[in-house]
Amino acid sequence: MTIGRVIAKGNSETKLNYNYLDISPVIGNNYYRLKLVDKDGSFENSRIISVANNANSVSFEILGNPIVNRELKFLLKGEKQQNVQLYDISGRTVPFSMVNTGNIYTMKPANNLSSGLYILSLQNQGNLISKKVLVP
Repeated sequence: MTIGRVIAKGNSETKLNYNYLDISPVIGNNYYRLKLVDKDGSFENSRIISVANNANSVSFEILGNPIVNRELKFLLKGEKQQNVQLYDISGRTVPFSMVNTGNIYTMKPANNLSSGLYILSLQNQGNLISKKVLVP
């Protein structure tokens, strides 16, 4: 079902960011996808993501991949930010600073990231959740 609509800002030479807040998520798993509609009526659907909405649930999703401006944004709910690490493809830890607004975190690596593949990981109750991150 449609839960909201955001009007496009039009053509641009730079990346434009949009957001929408689901103010009535159901208890349990919520599944989301975007439907991007062009002026001519053609459309494309994004991949589906699942967000667990339980008192003790953990959500960990990258917001934008490949990343922009060498900053990595991700959603983290139900877990401590100290349990998040960034690794290069060789498995070396990449030092970073992090700021957050609510459950949205912005990771700023201490040094410029070289182009390539990185791994963002979350240690959660003995489990390791890993996400691939592309730096163009």
